[in-house]
Amino acid sequence: MSRQRDLLITIDGDGFIFRDRAGDRPVGELILEEVLGRYPFKFTASFIAGEMSTYQDSFDLDLAARILALENVEAASHSWSHPHDWTSPAVDPEAEVARSVHAIEERLLRGGKRVKTFLWTGRCNPTADALAAVDRHGLGNLNGGDPRRAYEEKGGLRHYMSRADNDWTCMDLERLIVGAKAGPVYQFLKSYPGSLDGFRRVIRFFEAHPELPIHVYFHWYSAVRRDSLDALKEVLEWCGRQNCRPVFASEYIESLQPAQKGPPRAPRVEPASPVSTDPSDSSLLVSVIIPTYNRAGHIGQAVESVLQQHPDPGLEVIVIDDGSTDGTRQALAAYDARVRYVYQENAGLSSARNHGLRLARGEFVSFLDSDDWLLPGALAAQLACLTEHADLGAVQSGWRLASEAGEAMCDVELWDRYPQLDLETWVMATPLLITGILFRRSWAERAGGFDPQLRQVEDVDFVLRLALLGCRFAWVRRVGVAYRQHPTSMTRNALEQVHAAERVLGTIFERAELPERIRAQKDLVFYYRYAWFAWRLHGVGQTEHVEPYLRKSLACAPESPRKTVLQWARNFVGWSRLVGARGDDLPDLLTSVRAVIPLDEREWRHIEGMLPWWAAVWSHYLIGESAPPDAWTAAAHLHPAALIATVQQCLMITPVANMVDAIGLFLDDARGQQRPVPRDQATRLYLTAFGQALLARRPIVAVHAVGRALRHSGHPRALGSWVRFAVNAARYASSGEGGIAKAWR
Repeated sequence: MSRQRDLLITIDGDGFIFRDRAGDRPVGELILEEVLGRYPFKFTASFIAGEMSTYQDSFDLDLAARILALENVEAASHSWSHPHDWTSPAVDPEAEVARSVHAIEERLLRGGKRVKTFLWTGRCNPTADALAAVDRHGLGNLNGGDPRRAYEEKGGLRHYMSRADNDWTCMDLERLIVGAKAGPVYQFLKSYPGSLDGFRRVIRFFEAHPELPIHVYFHWYSAVRRDSLDALKEVLEWCGRQNCRPVFASEYIESLQPAQKGPPRAPRVEPASPVSTDPSDSSLLVSVIIPTYNRAGHIGQAVESVLQQHPDPGLEVIVIDDGSTDGTRQALAAYDARVRYVYQENAGLSSARNHGLRLARGEFVSFLDSDDWLLPGALAAQLACLTEHADLGAVQSGWRLASEAGEAMCDVELWDRYPQLDLETWVMATPLLITGILFRRSWAERAGGFDPQLRQVEDVDFVLRLALLGCRFAWVRRVGVAYRQHPTSMTRNALEQVHAAERVLGTIFERAELPERIRAQKDLVFYYRYAWFAWRLHGVGQTEHVEPYLRKSLACAPESPRKTVLQWARNFVGWSRLVGARGDDLPDLLTSVRAVIPLDEREWRHIEGMLPWWAAVWSHYLIGESAPPDAWTAAAHLHPAALIATVQQCLMITPVANMVDAIGLFLDDARGQQRPVPRDQATRLYLTAFGQALLARRPIVAVHAVGRALRHSGHPRALGSWVRFAVNAARYASSGEGGIAKAWR
């Protein structure tokens, strides 16, 4: 009679949320009916615990609980979030082990059952910290090591079982990988579907080595296809014909204890602060951190806005009171267990946020200022984006500016102006509101939190460091948070914020890891940023500091002084519009500009005559909308030729991509104002756009522009426009003064 062999069967947690292709049934149902309930073996079944929250609509809690209630099934964890590379700094081993085990035991297990085994994920390369974590929680562990090396070793396959001392690997079981697992990792197991030869070869291997125990290892998604499930059943039928002793994975691991070099596994360590697994609790998904200092009058609205998020993503609310003396604690008393209140001595906003980050248990974290509030559905929209795009580290929503009294002022939606939230955008413009961003906690921790040395623009510094680390951001194109404006504090802090932002930018350009393509744009970045600083300081009434920053911007300017004035004016109006202002203070700001830019009086009169038209009318065309009818009063004093000349000047500082459409909107509005533009003059405008597009090397825009010019060339004088354009373009091209772009100056 042949020697009895151990048989253990483990189910990898991948794919429990899948459905089969033929009947659209949950794969767990098929495994339960055709495998677990049919074969008299012991099974160790694992789950990816985070999927219970992330995929609430797909993860059948009742089905999983029924499976684990079977006497022949023991529970295992396949981690919280299925890390691919356990050596990554973004992986928190303690969270992956402790949170996953606690969630499975609280939500899926009944009758005193416990999780006894941890199955490593991804590359199966646990670090010493990860191995120590499973030991602290009294767990056996399987899948450790690199299966590629194992397959290449003489004598066939080896399956590792690692210990925290990390200096040995127990000689292991042969694995029958059943399902869709493919690739060079499993070298002589052929992926399924297709020939069963890969499975049969492994069976032949075990037949040739009766001294080895048998290990069948498959995934929940093995039931996605009927042929794959049938292949698994064929393997199990073969196992039933062998002289085997079925054992749970935990029992097999225990049987090896006497041979282990290290000490016995430690008893289970319960979390010091148990992580709730109720679907409405934040520890499953999102931690909202609210730092506060003397905001007792507003903190209630902030907390309520989080608790009322719908659909409820599973929340924890952490309020870090940074030394308030105004009754903030009492204002939060009514929320009792729904809010985690922590008091600290006053240490600043960065310290408070970092304190909350250390306490956070959610997979995602949001930093909400205590005088702001979330809008309905904000977190659900952000979570949907992060869940769908696993490569993203954070997402940002738009925001609503609100008065100190809480009245809506305007919505700030920057995704069209800054569509890509990449490192270049963050360095050039930093279009962020920290309270409108949802982060993966692993990324926030990897960046080291906020710099406690910074009392201003710590959020800018934090996001720039994240971007340098490779964290990917994206927009959620909806307004998600209300941002309360406090005019007094805005005025008081503006100069300090500008100085701090200047220092942070300087530090970024000193970082060795900054890509060279961005480092090469340093002057352009500071040209843009210094102009923004000047606009910001002017907006809060600190006009005495405007000129110094304009001079700094001018020193970095890539264009002539004249064009720099026009670009500044364009940006000033654009920035004002983004925050709901009309740019009416542009003439006042130009007083500071005149003190900085050395232009003669004639040019200044020309520019000052054009800019009101730009602000009132042309700026609307740049965002694809018609100008309000009353805005055309800015052109009432312009005779037809002067109006066309003004439009041509506007074209000189219009983004090339917008030129053709802007001209079309202008021509339509002019007809509506009973000031139709003659066809030959329209031809001149389109030829100007044509020249600008050629100079910018934008052939598609150039073709579009010249096509419109030809369409308007039916007027007898249009030919003269073409001739004049060609002559002037040739003249300026040969003189080196700007070529085609200046053909109509």
